[in-house]
Amino acid sequence: MNFSVAALLVDTSIRSVKVQYDPDNARNNSTFAFYKATDDTLKVDDMVVVPTNTRHGFTVAKIVEIDFPVNFDSHEQWGWIVGKVDTTTYEATLEMEKGLIKKVHKIEENKKRAELVAAMNLAEVGNISFGRPAQVTMQQPVEAPPPADAIEPAPAPHNGPVEF
Repeated sequence: MNFSVAALLVDTSIRSVKVQYDPDNARNNSTFAFYKATDDTLKVDDMVVVPTNTRHGFTVAKIVEIDFPVNFDSHEQWGWIVGKVDTTTYEATLEMEKGLIKKVHKIEENKKRAELVAAMNLAEVGNISFGRPAQVTMQQPVEAPPPADAIEPAPAPHNGPVEF
């Protein structure tokens, strides 16, 4: 008899749980282990903390089978599941961060747009298309060139010696 599973004989509320450690999909092999649990809310695909000889004595595994018949003559040693990993808070934190990052990106975009408007002395930046002329509004009006008759003609060529 395997005494590490004796509790399953004495208390029928104790559950048999098979977990999987990091799956190695490239080699199509995985490491499995067997545990006992008293948590009646556990289900397949739950992540659980289990005791190990590494990582401060604990690691996370995924439940792949639960409440199955036990071989009480097996030599496989069974431990106890420490607890279910509740990722609710973690997932909510990730969603909050996602929203925050979206806002920061928008703030950065608006800041860069404002810097561009200021650097180009524009009233605003519109939808500028590279295929057609830009439609922008200048903050200060551009002065029109003086009429043609107001431009002084260039001096006539000088044929004499040049004086410095």
